[in-house]
Amino acid sequence: MPEPRPNPNLEAYDMEGLTIGTICSHSALQIFHGARQEGFPTIGITKADRKEMYGSFPMGRPDEFMVVEDFDDMLKPSFQRELID
Repeated sequence: MPEPRPNPNLEAYDMEGLTIGTICSHSALQIFHGARQEGFPTIGITKADRKEMYGSFPMGRPDEFMVVEDFDDMLKPSFQRELID
């Protein structure tokens, strides 16, 4: 069986500087925990009123939060630039 070739789009990424980001939800707790176990920094995207609940789950808490007023805000070019930076 031939060895799979890496996706050429990945070559543009700094593989040592990747951060795992996701919308904060019950599933995100597992994503953040797994990313932490693998040594990746994490960013959670959430609304302000949901941020506090992550204090109860230290291993499932992201390293950093990006707070949005509405999840549609993630589609704005300014938010996309912030994610990339």
